[in-house]
Amino acid sequence: MDSLPSEVVNVSIRDSLGNLWLGYNNGQVWSYDGNYFEKHLLPVNSPTSITGLTEDKDGSIIVATQNMGLFRLHGNGEFERFTPSFTNQVISSILVHDNVLLLGTQDGLLYYDMSNTDDTNAVPVGSITYTKVQLIKQAFDDHSFWVGTEDAGLFLVKIENHTVVAKNVGAEQGLAYENVQDVSYDSESNLWISTYTSGLIKAKLNINEPTRLLSIEKYNKNDGLSTNFVKSTFIDQEGNLWVGTYGSGIYLLTNIAFSFQTFDNTKLGNNILSLAINDSLLWLGGESGLGELNLTTHKLTYYSAANGLPIDQVSSLYYKNGTLWVGTVNNGIYKSTPGSSRFTSFFRTDNTISNVINFLMADNENLYAATKNGIFIINIKTGEREQYNTLKGMPHNDIEYLYLDSDNRLLFATRTNGIYEINEKGDVGEVFTVGKYELDFNSITQDKHGNIWVSTYGE
Repeated sequence: MDSLPSEVVNVSIRDSLGNLWLGYNNGQVWSYDGNYFEKHLLPVNSPTSITGLTEDKDGSIIVATQNMGLFRLHGNGEFERFTPSFTNQVISSILVHDNVLLLGTQDGLLYYDMSNTDDTNAVPVGSITYTKVQLIKQAFDDHSFWVGTEDAGLFLVKIENHTVVAKNVGAEQGLAYENVQDVSYDSESNLWISTYTSGLIKAKLNINEPTRLLSIEKYNKNDGLSTNFVKSTFIDQEGNLWVGTYGSGIYLLTNIAFSFQTFDNTKLGNNILSLAINDSLLWLGGESGLGELNLTTHKLTYYSAANGLPIDQVSSLYYKNGTLWVGTVNNGIYKSTPGSSRFTSFFRTDNTISNVINFLMADNENLYAATKNGIFIINIKTGEREQYNTLKGMPHNDIEYLYLDSDNRLLFATRTNGIYEINEKGDVGEVFTVGKYELDFNSITQDKHGNIWVSTYGE
């Protein structure tokens, strides 16, 4: 490492053999094979900045210089000038794929067909002119490429049958004039866009129409990064995102676990009491209503008395087979039907404490409700119900949580000395105890090995 120059590394690539190549601002090119660094000297009289490195289909390394054109480095270590040399261009980036050469310059993007040796002229890509091209990366397939510019945003370029089509990406989301430095594409159809001044942008792609983004999120000084100037990104084998910045070091975003969204608390209240989710929607039960968040568009829809719900706190939510079950603090259980914004009452009794719903869950036949007056098992089709409370051998009536385990036992958490069950025969029994002292058990789950895990309120 001590032999490497203490200069700015402009570009780096890994070739098909796994070797690392570095292009320096002082005109030096270095390679690393996992054991040794090797210096490669360009056949020029004066140093020039290395602005691009790429590998051709024969395994040679194409080196782009700022103002001395292109060079090809063969496997024997010998350089030769690339034909055409492009010495009349100020080159800022380069990519070679198969017989396609894309050249980024200070004045736009050039396309050159390397299979046509009779034609040495590169063709300007009409949609990307009069702007510096800073990035060229392969996109989804052999015919599509991401092109990032200094002041015209990001483009998706497609090349088929020697026809080049370039379309701006995310113009409708306000990205048309971004200074794009780099892009990375993850396994969840997210495009991570590194920008100069706007930080890191996470864009959700529309797979059927990639140039139209479904949504964007920005990560910058307001969201945990210490800078708005992001140079590059890299997604490793574990799915972690590495972020290189201008002057603020490297960040590691592990699976991008959290993002935050605020809501109008005059509609939901200050506290979210319950959640339910499917592939595209997240429901939030609040102190004064129900919210439905579209996970793709981030649009939040509120449901209230106008939709058939009572004016009440939403204490529990459960989604299964297209039906959303809504438990309330004072008015029992409501349900929605698939594709409808209307809610209807499903369960309500004349006993006030039976209408206090602490927790809901369901299987294909029954809805299970934990209340302050025991457990109700309700047939979803017929509405027939069976109640379990202290009169049927339960240790307590105020039930906090329910869980159907792998043996189809209905486990329940309450204030007692352990966890109890209702088995398939309908009998109440003890699963395990923690001694003679009562604890406030509040949740239950089971791991893949069959072990039961429980939690308590601080004891």
